[in-house]
Amino acid sequence: MRRSVFLAVVAGVALLLGSYVLFTQRVIAELRGEAQRTSEMFAEVLAAQDPNVDPASALLELANHIRESGVPMIVTDAAGNPTAVANLPFDEDDPRAREWIPRLDAQNPPIMARGLGTNQVIHFGHTTLVRGLQVIPVAQVVMLAALLLAGAYAVQTRARADRERVWAGMARE
Repeated sequence: MRRSVFLAVVAGVALLLGSYVLFTQRVIAELRGEAQRTSEMFAEVLAAQDPNVDPASALLELANHIRESGVPMIVTDAAGNPTAVANLPFDEDDPRAREWIPRLDAQNPPIMARGLGTNQVIHFGHTTLVRGLQVIPVAQVVMLAALLLAGAYAVQTRARADRERVWAGMARE
C-alpha cells in the first residue's frame, strides 16, 4: 500500500513537471509568433507610408496579419450591425455574429475605430494563449494540491503503521 502511494506521488510530480515544461514551451512559441506578427504588421505600416507602394495592398497585407493573429474579432458599424469578422467560425452575415458581441465585450472592452467616414466598433476576445494562461495554471494548482494530499496521506499511514508496531512490540513484553 505504501509503495503504491509513493509511486503515485512520484508519477504525479513527474506529470506535473512535464505539463509545466510543455505549457511553458507552448507559451514561448506563441509569444515568439506574436512578436513576429507584430513586426510584420509594423513593416506593412511602414510600407504603406512609402509613396512607391500601393497603400491598398499594404492594408490588405495588414488585415491578413491581423487575421493570422488568432484574435477573435467582430467589427460593427455605428448601428451595431456586424460588418466584418475574423477568427470566428462564421461570417459577418451569420446571426451568430450579433450573439457573440456581448461575449467578446465581456472579455475585453470594445475599441472605437474611426475610418472610411463612419464610426466602427471593434469587439475582440481572447486568443488561445490567453485562455490557456487562465486554465492551465489552475489545473496545475489542483494537481499539486492532490499530490500534497496524497503525500500527507502517505505520511499519516506510515506514522499509524509505526505506532501499531510499537504497540505490538510493547504488548509482547
